[in-house]
Amino acid sequence: MWRHLFLFFLSSILFLSINVVVSYSEPSTTGLHGISEGLKDFGEAAKNLLVTLKDVSINILKAMGGALVGIGLVLWASDLHPYKGKKLALTGLVLMLLLSLINF
Repeated sequence: MWRHLFLFFLSSILFLSINVVVSYSEPSTTGLHGISEGLKDFGEAAKNLLVTLKDVSINILKAMGGALVGIGLVLWASDLHPYKGKKLALTGLVLMLLLSLINF
């Protein structure tokens, strides 16, 4: 099921990026030169889309890391599940450390 959702997500991104490139490109009478310009525009649009997706996913993962640390500290301090709370807090800290290294 996840594979189908992932493929749907990728195909919809591809479809939207093609529509963006086609809608913003100007018609050209120069033949193949217009196609190469269209491919350059498509490459730039795809690059911008990937950068945006990377930034959004890093922000979401940072929020998840903060939530893991917060929930872990509450569980650890309240003696409900101290071992699981400690593992959650450490996992959140490792996630946030890895994201700070990736974000450079």
